[in-house]
Amino acid sequence: MKNMMQSIRNRKGFTLVELMIVVAIIGILAAIAIPAFLRAVKKSKTSEADGNIKKMVDGAKAYFTSEQKVSKSVGVGGAEPWHSTGKVGYPVNWDSYVFPGGLAATGINTETTTAVADVTLTANSTDASTVTVPAACTNAPTGGSKLEPFGGVQPAANTIQASILNKLNMSFTDPTYFQYQYFQIGEGEEASAVASARADFKVAGECHTIFQAVVVDDISQEVQIVPSVVQFEFE
Repeated sequence: MKNMMQSIRNRKGFTLVELMIVVAIIGILAAIAIPAFLRAVKKSKTSEADGNIKKMVDGAKAYFTSEQKVSKSVGVGGAEPWHSTGKVGYPVNWDSYVFPGGLAATGINTETTTAVADVTLTANSTDASTVTVPAACTNAPTGGSKLEPFGGVQPAANTIQASILNKLNMSFTDPTYFQYQYFQIGEGEEASAVASARADFKVAGECHTIFQAVVVDDISQEVQIVPSVVQFEFE
């Protein structure tokens, strides 16, 4: 018993200095790891936007390169309501080919079922330099939150927005980390379209924005998908 008590007395614990060193090391590691972790979380969320934008531009290209036909107009069930002039079912002249949405400046915006996208571009652009996106983060999801697409009410059937989604092979039904927009303009060799995604990962400032354009080469008449561009990337 005496030897046991003596052994307990002889045991040494951590000194205050040693504990302070350990705490300092943990603090340094946390200061390095936490920002890296938060950035990794944000990066994982941007993969959603990358996938949806790619699907939209691929859908736009696939539609433009397929045979477009005269269809019924908006409100009467036309699959391609932007081609409502002529005999229904007949092919459209190539000079009148458009990206989903038609010749007029229109589009979709997952914030609402009616607003025209505020992303703009110049027709027949072979690069992304003429694509402009708003710097303000109006109505875009903030702080990693999610947006209920179209305010929770999907575009009504037989509308331009519903037809666009159908031709893009897109469906925004679940909440998303980004606000998505699609916009098109022009016809034939002057046709172009752009898809974009915006989210506000900062406390205040510009939106983290990703966009990608689809254009028609006016010489080869080939449909080209321009490399995607990131603006105001999250910190």
